[in-house]
Amino acid sequence: MIEFALAREAADPVEEVAGVDDVESGHEEQSAREDEVIALPRAIALPRASEPLDPARAVTVDRARALEELFIARFDDAMRRLYRVPHPLDEALYPAGPRDRVHLKRTRSDEVVDLMKRLRVYERDLLDTMPLDEVSEFRVFTRSLFGKKDVRVVVAACAVSPLDELIANRVSSRAGGRSEVERAMAAVQPREGAFYFIGILSTTGWEDGAECHLPASPNILSCLVENGSGTSWQLRHADDQRWSGMQRLFDPESTREKIDRVKQHLVEHPELALRGGHLTLEHVREEMSVHDSVLRAAVTELLHRDPDLSVHDVSGREILKRRRI
Repeated sequence: MIEFALAREAADPVEEVAGVDDVESGHEEQSAREDEVIALPRAIALPRASEPLDPARAVTVDRARALEELFIARFDDAMRRLYRVPHPLDEALYPAGPRDRVHLKRTRSDEVVDLMKRLRVYERDLLDTMPLDEVSEFRVFTRSLFGKKDVRVVVAACAVSPLDELIANRVSSRAGGRSEVERAMAAVQPREGAFYFIGILSTTGWEDGAECHLPASPNILSCLVENGSGTSWQLRHADDQRWSGMQRLFDPESTREKIDRVKQHLVEHPELALRGGHLTLEHVREEMSVHDSVLRAAVTELLHRDPDLSVHDVSGREILKRRRI
């Protein structure tokens, strides 16, 4: 079971950090503390009219905050275990260890406070449970002969929520769309001179076709993320070889959770409850949207647990079958 109660890191004073602007001007940079949280520039818009609530898609304030925290925490953990990142345009792999990157965190805490004032909502408890459109950004740099830092690759996770509706109603079913994609991109502010991998979570899900609003830029690869059922998450992105597996950084579901989800699906599948019943493993992999290694691990564990199940090759297709007798 996923633990959603992750601690929100407190905001610290802002320090100068190595950024694209500093690189271009040649100024000396100061390294940023890990996990520093700063506020994004205010960009207040008038609250949008509330849309009719769809109970099937409704997300509460607490749920939105939990999804945001889980998404950012799992992304941060995955990035800290990554020691090389690809740069598709340079056709190179750059070191991305602790000494080769800076980590920035930003929130829209000031905007949330201003929205609450505009909506005449003065509840401290609500402020403490609101999602804050957090951004976690890792900038990977190289050093020139004279020690100047050049940002090569930026990997960023952004969370967006319908802040106005969550403040006014404590719940929202408004799916993210073009404005949410633009808001996330504005928070990262991609520039020329670096390659960007960006994942954007909408805590209330995404509209159909929202991926068409992702930027089509030669130095940006981005994906949309939303929570599915249980521990599963859905990622929408272009089928581009340049990802080189980097999109997996934006999938909060751990490998163990994926294996357990697939096993549960197989155990509860009505076809395998029948004597002689069988499933095509390729179809299972596509239905569950998992890597082949995850499927094989789940099947292997299930075979050890249930001796009546076995894997057979039928005309080049692997099937999981229950013994007839």
